[in-house]
Amino acid sequence: MNMYTLLLAALGVASANALAADSAVLSISGTIMPAACVPSLSSPTVDFGTLRASDVLAAAAGGNYSLPDKSLTLTLTCGAPTSVALFPIDNRTPSKLPNTSYTNGLGEAPDGKAIGYYKLKFTQVWGDGEVQQLTVRGPSGSWGASQDNLLRTLTDTLYGISSKAGESPGSYRVQSYHFDLTTVIVSPSKLPLDAAVNLDGNMTFELRYL
Repeated sequence: MNMYTLLLAALGVASANALAADSAVLSISGTIMPAACVPSLSSPTVDFGTLRASDVLAAAAGGNYSLPDKSLTLTLTCGAPTSVALFPIDNRTPSKLPNTSYTNGLGEAPDGKAIGYYKLKFTQVWGDGEVQQLTVRGPSGSWGASQDNLLRTLTDTLYGISSKAGESPGSYRVQSYHFDLTTVIVSPSKLPLDAAVNLDGNMTFELRYL
């Protein structure tokens, strides 16, 4: 068996060499991509600073503790008018509260308990200097108007902007998504506040070219 294998291999090399002397192969390859878009956040990091456990517990009074609301803007700057959508990814899903589609994980306390949640709500969208309409594509693959303007990190859910709500995203050089950020510590009295508890929300906005 080994002899046949070696013989066939030797014949194969000889044949290949013979062909190589009489021919040459040219390969041409490349990829045409749409104009690249560069995303930027007005506040890449939202830092609530140091919170005193006693103040949080007193303000929560046995319930939840709401941190001050913030406003954020995500801007996409493209080299040419481009149709592009947002695909948001919650990078802290292990700490995500159950049975909610619009809240995102805020990290875990040292004992493994979920600290709370944050949510983002679209307040306005702009395309090339004009107010546009938010449009959403769900798992069905069809674009439609948002019912509550809340951002959801669900599989196959995309967000774009168009001149009319519910239509496929239009092509723009500059797109701006404006959000209100709400952050809540859930039942702080049940967290181990005798040690430091670090808020650790983290989200990726992935661009999908259409």
